[in-house]
Amino acid sequence: MTARLYGHLAEGLVLATSFLPAAGVIPFAGRIIRRFGVWRVLFASKIMNALLALALLGAWSTGSPWAVFGVNMLFSTSVVFFIVGSGVILPKVVGFADLHRANILTNLAPSAMMIAGGVFIVFSGNAPPASTLFFVVAGGFVLSALAFWRVRLADEPEQSDATPEDPHDGHGLRHGIAHLLQNTMLLRAFLLRLTIYIGAGAQVLLTIFAEDVFEWGRAGIGLLVAARGLGIFVGPITVQRWAGHVKRQTAVVFGIALLGFGYAGAALAASYGIWAAAVVFVFGFAGTGTVRVLTMAALQERCEPRHLPHILGLEQGVTAVVQSTAAIVIGAAVSQKAPHEAIVAAIIVGALLIAAAAAWHWSTSGTGDPRPKQEPGP
Repeated sequence: MTARLYGHLAEGLVLATSFLPAAGVIPFAGRIIRRFGVWRVLFASKIMNALLALALLGAWSTGSPWAVFGVNMLFSTSVVFFIVGSGVILPKVVGFADLHRANILTNLAPSAMMIAGGVFIVFSGNAPPASTLFFVVAGGFVLSALAFWRVRLADEPEQSDATPEDPHDGHGLRHGIAHLLQNTMLLRAFLLRLTIYIGAGAQVLLTIFAEDVFEWGRAGIGLLVAARGLGIFVGPITVQRWAGHVKRQTAVVFGIALLGFGYAGAALAASYGIWAAAVVFVFGFAGTGTVRVLTMAALQERCEPRHLPHILGLEQGVTAVVQSTAAIVIGAAVSQKAPHEAIVAAIIVGALLIAAAAAWHWSTSGTGDPRPKQEPGP
């Protein structure tokens, strides 16, 4: 709908509205989680997501792209609180040695939903989305909220470490940034995580490829989205099998390069059809899943618990700017019905990611693996 009115720039703006709200909650995410407790924030975010899924149906029914942008921004704000909250609570409910595997499990659900959503769109063809789909999504969020209600965690505000006497509560973000800058391994994990999100913003190319390069319409978008979800799903699982043989830092750098090869390779494979490009994208986005899981585990391991909500809020905000910039620039640069421009854009994105991976490999060659040697105390 938005592309017909405003071209690919609108598609970039839709993605940007999915990312940018995170930048606005940087000063508040950590403080709100410490004030109300992680469990309540997670529960509230799921209920809010259910309501906003129905609001998105209303916005879509009006035919106004600006209504879609507005609801999408509110929806994304709620998701940010869930991402930060789940990242904070995971080290509290699993053992230190199990953080990597726990992050793999948390990665499986959203990537599986991406696969299911993409497959649904493929079989729906180019028909407009049915209103029942929005109700199904809203129902899924309600079921998730009920699951949180049944598995209530001991994380109430009165048990929070955010007391009036705690100087870190009022200036949490500032103290969190200072902690980040003083910890070399933590800062490295943070910056590596930012690098992969250049490729996350470039996912607007999936829509452009499906519509302009392959002319498959919505079905093509569904296929490429499913390929992205499959890659994010299998990447961390595959790396887990090699965990005893490959340094984490090496795996992260390889993941960034793999995503770069995915974009460039899909562009070069475009002449062989959309299925060939989809297979290449699966391998490329396996790198995305790998980097996300490994860097999140590194942040959780390296960061002091009292600073973790603020560090994750900061990470979500900064990556939002990176993703939004990439999505808007690519959307504005690629003209409609100009497949050669989309192919060139994908090659450029791939080359940038590969160059970034090479630079990281060169700059960190000989340094230690970014994980602590022993489990920190409670």
